[in-house]
Amino acid sequence: MAYDPQVYEAVSERFRQLRAQARQQLEERRREVFAKIPRIKDIAAELTAVKTRMIQAIFDDESTAELAEECRRLSLSLQAERAELLYASGYPVDYLDYKPQCPVCGDEGTVGTRNCECYERELRLEQFARSNLGGKLGHQVFDDFELSFYPAQKGEDGISPRDIMKRVLDNCKNYAAGFSRESPNLLFIGSPGLGKTFMSSCIANEVISRGFSVIYDSTQNVLMRFENVRFGREDLSAVQKYFDCDLLIMDDLGAEFLTPVSESALYNVINTRITSARPLILSTNLTPRQIASSYNDRISSRLDGEFVILHFAGEDLRRKAMAKKRRK
Repeated sequence: MAYDPQVYEAVSERFRQLRAQARQQLEERRREVFAKIPRIKDIAAELTAVKTRMIQAIFDDESTAELAEECRRLSLSLQAERAELLYASGYPVDYLDYKPQCPVCGDEGTVGTRNCECYERELRLEQFARSNLGGKLGHQVFDDFELSFYPAQKGEDGISPRDIMKRVLDNCKNYAAGFSRESPNLLFIGSPGLGKTFMSSCIANEVISRGFSVIYDSTQNVLMRFENVRFGREDLSAVQKYFDCDLLIMDDLGAEFLTPVSESALYNVINTRITSARPLILSTNLTPRQIASSYNDRISSRLDGEFVILHFAGEDLRRKAMAKKRRK
């Protein structure tokens, strides 16, 4: 499991800028104080001389416990004098300290041999920003999935839409919690408004939080980017992310306008991700029969044989939600 190299590069550059900014701000504070309190500039030079003396003694193999103690006492005395001068002039006593945003790693991004939590957090945020999960999609989680919106009345088979959706929810939770390169491909099938997009975004947010790279986009947008590349309006980098990410989620399969170019691109995406063992989630309002009649055999056979199909049941949740708001 690893983020895209571009994610690491972007975050590392951000941390380099943080360190440079902190150094610049420290230098500005030093110039300000040295101009106002010349004695503090002398103290800075004396502290440097004490440190240099100790280091040189170590290199010359002349370091002793007595010398170390003398240097320590002198350093503490100079620091105390500096603090008194700063306080007397209305400055905080730590005004000349280096002040990184993260006190744990000093904006280095690492603590020993491990990444600092601040660095890991920035990696997640950067990956999230690249996932296309904007707006409300970026905040949807499994705990907000309302099973109560689905009818509890059982059909002739003894199963209710709520029972079906409880299984779908459990399967999707387990999928997100255990996601890996070995995870299966998923195909969400169901009428509009049954929660397919919501469930997809829940999986995406959970998988991203676990450190995987995710791209979320509509099928129409994905295929449009391929057409742009085909006709020279964009370069290949515009679509490379659809092959490289750990998980690709393509929403609303069947809403796109199919052309020979877009159909070829769709097969290319599906087939390449299958052969490279990179999971893919597709959602569609089409029925299995409509899928078979809408796409060529190469695509429909892949969807039928290489995907775990989850059928969504119930009534249009968007209409229910709107009706609930009107009642309030």
